[in-house]
Amino acid sequence: MMTPADIVRERPGPPPSTSSELMAREVAEVRRYVDRGNGAHDAAVGCWETKYFYFNPRPSHMDPDLKSLIGLPNFPSYTSGHSTFSGAASEVLSYLFPGAAAEFERLKEEASISRLYAGFTIEPTSRRGRRMAGA
Repeated sequence: MMTPADIVRERPGPPPSTSSELMAREVAEVRRYVDRGNGAHDAAVGCWETKYFYFNPRPSHMDPDLKSLIGLPNFPSYTSGHSTFSGAASEVLSYLFPGAAAEFERLKEEASISRLYAGFTIEPTSRRGRRMAGA
């Protein structure tokens, strides 16, 4: 079981001088967590609504000879969910932690291109997913 002293040791910066200061830090942590979750949820809604509106096939749907070692998703390609979700997370986390924005951008691009390497999608669907996440 975590105690307030454990929480203080895990947080950067000087220890809080009052319980209200400790509470303010905890509220800020919860807000960051919720903001990231809300961004991911909004991205999911937009992504999946777009997938089923346009119903674009994946490369493997067009050429059944394309195989993958890890299985193929059986839902539409456009827009890329990985690109959309990682893009949304990157946007929110870059806002919350501006000093790490370049790293979040790098991770967003890495998640997006991984789907191209796997043969699950094509570049336009990844690009649109990244763009949708930043809208």
